[in-house]
Amino acid sequence: MSQDLKIRNLILYVAERSADDANLDRGKLALLLFFCDFGAHAELGESITGARYRKLPQGPISDEWLGIEPEQPISGQSADLSLLSADQRNLVDSVLRRHRQDDATSLGVLAKAFPGYEAAFDGEEIPYHTVLIPREGPTQADVDRGLELIRQGVLT
Repeated sequence: MSQDLKIRNLILYVAERSADDANLDRGKLALLLFFCDFGAHAELGESITGARYRKLPQGPISDEWLGIEPEQPISGQSADLSLLSADQRNLVDSVLRRHRQDDATSLGVLAKAFPGYEAAFDGEEIPYHTVLIPREGPTQADVDRGLELIRQGVLT
């Protein structure tokens, strides 16, 4: 299945599930896709769409999103639920519930605090594995353990 079909289907699903969300606009939709894809990678082991997200001033946006006009795939079409697993649908529904009251601005602030976004250079792709980087730094116990492993020659 093509990436374009996957992302269009996710857009349709999010739009359908957010039909009564007064805050849903193009910016919020783009950021919700990011949270769905990276959330799926963290919780399910792979993203939903496989889209490539880049660090842009407005937040992480997928290359594929930039090539899609959302109004076109949304008008008169429904999401093909067979293209989303039950786990993926549950994850998307959870993301939508969690960010229901958020607008694009507040979602952008949250997305820009994501470690992968912070670590990337402007325009650089944000690797999916960066979703596993903890937001907080190492504890003193982590530092002590690391130093002990270095002393033992396990780490160099």
